[in-house]
Amino acid sequence: MMNRCTKKKPFPIILLCLTLSIFLAGCYEKTPDTAKDVFVSETTKEDKEDLASASEEGVTSSEEDDPVETIAPAIPGKEDADTEVLDEYDRIVSAMSLREKVGTLFWIRPESLIADKEGKCRSLTSEMKRNYEKYPAGGFVLFAKNLKDEKTLIDLTSDIHKMNERAFVAIDEEGGTISRIAKCDAFDVEQFPDMEEIALAGDEGEAYRLGITIGGYLHEYGIDADFAPVADVNTNPDNPVIGKRAFGDDPYVAAGMVCNVIDGLHDAGVLSCIKHFPGHGDTVSDTHIEYAET
Repeated sequence: MMNRCTKKKPFPIILLCLTLSIFLAGCYEKTPDTAKDVFVSETTKEDKEDLASASEEGVTSSEEDDPVETIAPAIPGKEDADTEVLDEYDRIVSAMSLREKVGTLFWIRPESLIADKEGKCRSLTSEMKRNYEKYPAGGFVLFAKNLKDEKTLIDLTSDIHKMNERAFVAIDEEGGTISRIAKCDAFDVEQFPDMEEIALAGDEGEAYRLGITIGGYLHEYGIDADFAPVADVNTNPDNPVIGKRAFGDDPYVAAGMVCNVIDGLHDAGVLSCIKHFPGHGDTVSDTHIEYAET
């Protein structure tokens, strides 16, 4: 299945690649000298004697066998790919106004474009489209109030992408308790149990199936990113937020399950955003309404 997110909205991916490339480039430039220093400092007297003995016996070490001087072979086409990414990044950014650049930092609800406190916006009006030109947010977050049926949702996401092809559309679709779409009667999609139940079964394959199934219908509905899965562990029974949404209280079990859900979402062409802040499962507060500490 084609990853529409990557194809139609290259800017965030390109920015990530650029940042990673710069970081790795910096590491690569410093690695040879650092490696030599470590090699020399850790060479013991016995090592030197062994090297001297080997030399007397006619055993030599070629430059090709020297681990310190070895450089990883170049990846075919990598330089061309990097150049292409940077060129595309420059092209996109140079064409953006300052307002558009700042706007990419904000994700909003659709109804924010008309200050609708009821939040039952299920389509874009001409007024909302005009307001978006003034306030070009980088993404839209949908909630249950924005859902009516399949056709209406597809029309909404399509209109958002027409306004800005790089804008993201996201939703909270974890499976179990927090499932905006699966819990709406107008949508015929598979409903999954809470993550705690999936973890108790001990089948990481089921976690992957959850991810690719949810990702499949999100992709079909034009949704680019899922605020899921919950990567916290439910270590405090008094926690009012995490609970059964987590894959239990064992971090090792949770880690395996979370990775499989992410793989499933990505294979379906949908980006994953794990949550919440690490350690939230060990607090006693609901951060939707109050402060929490751990």
